[in-house]
Amino acid sequence: MTVKMILPFADPSAAREAPAVAAGAQAPWRAVPDLPVLALIDNGKLKADKLLCALGDALVARGAAERYVLYKKPSLEPIAGEALDNLLAEAHVAVSAVGDCGGCTACSVTDAVRCLEQGVPAFMVATEKFKPFVEGTARQYGADRLHKLYVEHPVWSQKPEWFARTGETLADQVAAALTDDEEDRAPAPPALQSMTEALAELISSMEADGYDVAVMVEHEQVRLSVKARPGSCPTCLVPEKMFGDLAYSALLAGGVAVDRGSMRVDYAA
Repeated sequence: MTVKMILPFADPSAAREAPAVAAGAQAPWRAVPDLPVLALIDNGKLKADKLLCALGDALVARGAAERYVLYKKPSLEPIAGEALDNLLAEAHVAVSAVGDCGGCTACSVTDAVRCLEQGVPAFMVATEKFKPFVEGTARQYGADRLHKLYVEHPVWSQKPEWFARTGETLADQVAAALTDDEEDRAPAPPALQSMTEALAELISSMEADGYDVAVMVEHEQVRLSVKARPGSCPTCLVPEKMFGDLAYSALLAGGVAVDRGSMRVDYAA
């Protein structure tokens, strides 16, 4: 039998694996639109999804968010790798929940910290009983930009009306925090629309082969994320370097000045 331990505090001997935020790095905020997409990270605790969806529904209903994406991950396994990249490629703000025991609280704080590391505003929801775990873990990571939200303990035994009421309360706090953060967040890149327009024909060609292309600007770096649709043909996919060169040429032709060396292409497997 294998036992996996999730430590609530950073291990100084594992500095290479710790998130950049733990070392004090302050990645610039990604652009957050007026109607952001929410990434709701469910840590698998009973009724965590009900709490997260109540928050998401409240924000969407009041016109403070476009929609939300609920990601259910294995218990006590912090989100990482492709799962994290895919989620944050689609969303602008992250909320992890719910911390109502020691292990799950530490794990959900880690989830939020990893989103912060990518420049995504992040919220962690825990019950009041586990506030010391949240505060302590955030201090160890140096995550001063983590937004911490607390609800009544325990969550699993609450009635439907409690989730609706608490979702509204949390929505008030999230909306207020995002407003307070507005001056710190990077403004929407003015060239993003021009980039999308310049790449329109290339994107259309990729779609014909069964691949979607997302255009983003992150930390002054152009990022093109290529994702395969179900049933797409892998042999039809243009080579990665050729795609990057074609995109660079299309941007220049469209009047968008960009450094080829700063372009990042995330290609479908």
